[in-house]
Parts: sequence; structure tokens; C-alpha cells
Amino acid sequence: CDWSSDVCSSDLKAVSSSIHSIMNKLQTEKALKVYNEAQAQFCNENFKSALVGFTKCIFLDPQEPKYYQGRAEVYLKVGDIRSAIVNYQKAVYLDDNHLKYRIRLSDLLDALGYLYFQNNQFNSSLIEYEKALEYYNENHKVYLHRAVTLFSLNRIQLALDDLRVCENHPESFPYVHVLKGHIYIFTQDLFLAKVELSKAMENRGDKNAQVRMFEQQFNGFCFVLF
Repeated sequence: CDWSSDVCSSDLKAVSSSIHSIMNKLQTEKALKVYNEAQAQFCNENFKSALVGFTKCIFLDPQEPKYYQGRAEVYLKVGDIRSAIVNYQKAVYLDDNHLKYRIRLSDLLDALGYLYFQNNQFNSSLIEYEKALEYYNENHKVYLHRAVTLFSLNRIQLALDDLRVCENHPESFPYVHVLKGHIYIFTQDLFLAKVELSKAMENRGDKNAQVRMFEQQFNGFCFVLF
């Protein structure tokens, strides 16, 4: 160079930065194209090809959360809930304010917690429920499922506390009142059990199989007492 080395160095850095920017743009565009192809494979239920596609997207552009979300949904379709959770956690990490990702992740952690519950792994179940509420603390299903687990562990008051949180949610009706009724039968509080049975039978509740089972249990309990 005929000018100072500092000028040369500055120009080289500018050129390098420009090249880097162009390469990033090209990779981003390529990743988006692969993403669209992977989405098409997913819609056609070609899950193996979709998984390869979303993974390639992540390699090309690892800071884009929707690629992790796409791969998570593929994992769900092939029955790998834990890998789905890991990918949704990465998506939330990259976009912490994306409510859809947080709700979906909360639902998956809730589902994993319920799987633990079905296998009588109650403490592991409670851990997953706690994680689920950290991502979305208005998930009524988590409170309902955690209440069932807490009741199974004979932690009555905590179970009732969770049920009070979700009892006004329309999707929780009449299950909240059925479970509260079971709890009151367990604690031999006949009056409160009858109150919960009445609430459970309101509207469509009287047609619900769980409500009918609760009613039979309640009547059997009354027969034993009287």
C-alpha cells in the first residue's frame, strides 16, 4: 500500500465485514427456502425428510426460533416428547416473549408430567408441572393435573389450592368439582362433597361419565354412613 498500514487494515476489515454480511444474508435466504420445503414435507407426513430439513435450517441459521419450533413439532409426531421439549426450550430462549411458544412448551411439560404420574413417579411429575408453570403460569390444565398428583400424595390442602386456581376456567368444569368432591369424600366431609356434586352436575356436567362415577361413589359413601 502507498498509504498507512492503519488505512489498509481499516479497509480490509470493512471488506471482510461486507463479505460476512453477504454470506449471512445468503445463508438466511437458503435456510428460509429449506424451511418452506421442510414445512411441505411435514404437511405431507414425510416426517423423516421434514426432520432433516429443519435440522439443516438450524445449521444454516441457528438464531431463528421458528426452525426449532418446526423440528419440535416433527419430534412430537414421531413420539419423542423429550426432544420436542428441548427444541421448544431453545425457541423460547431465542424469543422469550413469544406467547405461542411458551404455551406450547407448557403444554408439553404438562403432558410429560402426566406420563410420570401414570407411572406412579409422582415427584418427577410435580417437577415437570412446576416447569410448565414457569413458562406459562395461566395454564389451567397444569393446576388440575398437579392437584390430582398432590391428592395422590395425600397433600390435601395443596391440591385444593391448585383446584381453586382453575375452578372458574370453562374447560376445567366439571372436573374441578369432581376432584374436589373426591377429596371431600376422602376427608369424610359429606356436606362439602354434596356441594361439589351439585356444582359438577350443572349444565352439561350431569352427562359426564366422571360426574356419574362421582355420584355413585357419593351415594355409596352415604349408604355406608347411614
